[in-house]
Amino acid sequence: MKLPGPFWAGNGGFAMKILRLASLSACLLLGGCFMGGKPLITTKTADYPFKDGVHFAEETNCASTGQLVCNKNEKYHQVSTGTLHIKNKTYVLAPDPNSTFAMAGAGGGSDAAVLIKSVGDGYYVVQMDSGAAPGGDTGPGADMRYLYEFMKLDGKTAYAYSFTCEQNGDARYVKAGKLASIASVMGMPACHPNSLANLAAVFRDRVANGAVPSERIVFN
Repeated sequence: MKLPGPFWAGNGGFAMKILRLASLSACLLLGGCFMGGKPLITTKTADYPFKDGVHFAEETNCASTGQLVCNKNEKYHQVSTGTLHIKNKTYVLAPDPNSTFAMAGAGGGSDAAVLIKSVGDGYYVVQMDSGAAPGGDTGPGADMRYLYEFMKLDGKTAYAYSFTCEQNGDARYVKAGKLASIASVMGMPACHPNSLANLAAVFRDRVANGAVPSERIVFN
């Protein structure tokens, strides 16, 4: 699911270029990301657990990423609201005009796109397209185009996990063949996946080892 929300990256014109840089910069600020140059999910393989036109409230986890915005004794703090649509078999997010997401400069309110794939037991891998790199698929930054996160769906609430790539801790997954490689991007590690199944296995390990969601998305 980064900009204020876990899933969202832009998809149009100048705003897309700004969002591409903002998305990658946010990942690096968090300590590195899971990213790749080829999509692991396409519109032919994606799942659509959320109906078209559903409204949502995005809430940051005060125990992980929300300490600076949360009030005393809050477990989750609302940071934005919006509507989720399905356009051309792709989820697009339309932030409410006065939401934090829109005011943060996320494309000036332009749509943001995401594809989701079920990997069993209520878990989903979330794929964000941060936009074409300069020079296309072979240009600089091409291996950073697709960003990946994890999600647990429980009824009308989705819990989003934003995992950072760990140079030392994740090296074992490269040796085991569950990650293609770990590269350095602006001095931060970037984990490159080699398959959806292997990426899901890595994310499941993180959850099993006590990782907590960075946010929850409540649909209404």
